[in-house]
Amino acid sequence: FGLPAKRPWPPIPDDPPTGVPFLLGAVSFAAIGENTRRSTLFICIGDMSHMLGQKSWETPIGAVAESSLDVLENIDTSYGDIAEFGGSGPNTELINRDGNGYLQVNFPNLSYIRAAWPLDWLPEEAEMAEGYAG
Repeated sequence: FGLPAKRPWPPIPDDPPTGVPFLLGAVSFAAIGENTRRSTLFICIGDMSHMLGQKSWETPIGAVAESSLDVLENIDTSYGDIAEFGGSGPNTELINRDGNGYLQVNFPNLSYIRAAWPLDWLPEEAEMAEGYAG
């Protein structure tokens, strides 16, 4: 998740390895190589430590709160991974070109994250109702 609707963001430098494993709920930037992270994030819906964490760009930056891990069970995974990684999920080039229209027509069961915030900052009730993703 996290593809920009208006403009591409410049690359974000890799973080130094922390040794934090890619367990259920880990949040990380998606990247294709060194210093290629931008705005796309992913959440581990299982233990992915056997596949991730060996490269400099594979560093968790956060985690889903333990009290919210059950939400991950409700994410639709029927499409699998994105097309670029051999799954039947969305093609990121088409998302960037055609936007939500492409997703709504071709992936009607896609799950959406409407809000997220750090545990040490809770938004006002009005912001939560609007789906604030601060």
